[in-house]
Amino acid sequence: MRKIIYAVLLFICTSTCLSSCVTRSRLIEANKTIDSLKNENALLIAENEELLNGEERLVKLYNMNVSKGNYLSAEENYNNFVKYHPASILIKELEKSINDVSNKAQSQRDSIDKIIRDSIRLANIDELGEWKIGDYVNDFNEPTGEHYVYQRIHGRFSNSATANGDLLVKIVIHKGYSRYALKDIDIDVNYDEYCNGTIDEKGFGNWRQYDAIRIVCHDTKKVYVNDQSFRDLHENGTDNYFLMLDILKQNNKIDFKVRGDYKTVYYYTIDTKYLENALLKAGIETL
Repeated sequence: MRKIIYAVLLFICTSTCLSSCVTRSRLIEANKTIDSLKNENALLIAENEELLNGEERLVKLYNMNVSKGNYLSAEENYNNFVKYHPASILIKELEKSINDVSNKAQSQRDSIDKIIRDSIRLANIDELGEWKIGDYVNDFNEPTGEHYVYQRIHGRFSNSATANGDLLVKIVIHKGYSRYALKDIDIDVNYDEYCNGTIDEKGFGNWRQYDAIRIVCHDTKKVYVNDQSFRDLHENGTDNYFLMLDILKQNNKIDFKVRGDYKTVYYYTIDTKYLENALLKAGIETL
C-alpha cells in the first residue's frame, strides 16, 4: 500500500514539474513574439508617419486645402510641416501665405464656436432669469406679434426732499425703428419714485442723461462711466467703449447709479442673467 502511495506521489510531482517547464517555455516564446510584434508595430508607425507627413505630401495637402478654403486643415498641414521638416527650404514659400491662412482658420474656429454657443442657447431658451417678455398690441388690444423684453427692479432714490426713498425701475428692451426701416435695439428705463404707479422720470433711455451714469459690475471688477458711449475706467486707451446693451449682456448683477433732475440720484441693481435668451425668444435678436 505504501509503495502505491509513493508511486502516485512521484507521478504527481513529476507531472507538475514537466507541466511547469512546458508552461514556462511557452511563456518565454510568447513574450518573444510580443516583443517582436511591438518592434514591427513601432516600425510601421514610423513608416506611416513618414508617409502621412512627408515633405512633398504636406506641401500638396497645404496647397489643396488652401484652394478649397479648408483653412483649419491647411494650418494643421503647415504646423506638421514645420514640426517634421524644420530645415526645409520650402518653409519660406509657405510662410508667404500662412498669416492669411491662420486668420481665416481663426474665423472658421470662431464660426464653429458660435454654432456651439447658439445650440446651447437654443437648448436653454426657456431660462429667462428675471427677464420677462411682453407683447405689443394694436388699437383693439390685439397682439401684433411684436415683443419686447422687460424687467422690474426695486431700488432706492435720494434728493433734497427724500433720503433713501422706495423706487421702482422698469427697463424695457425693444427693436428700434427709423422712419423707413428697422434699425438697432433700443433701451428705455422709467423711474417710479415712491412706487406709487406714477412715472416720475425717464432713465438712461434719454440720451441727455447718459453722462450721469456710473455702472459697477463686481463679478468682473469693471466700472463704466459715460463718455458719449460707456468707457471702462480700468482699461487704458481711448477706444475701449461699450454700448449699454453690451454691458447688460455680461450675464452678471450690475449696480447702477444715475443722476436725474433736481439733484435726484437713483440706485438699483439689474440681474442681467439670461438676457440673450430673452432677446432671442422675443425675436429681438436672431442667431
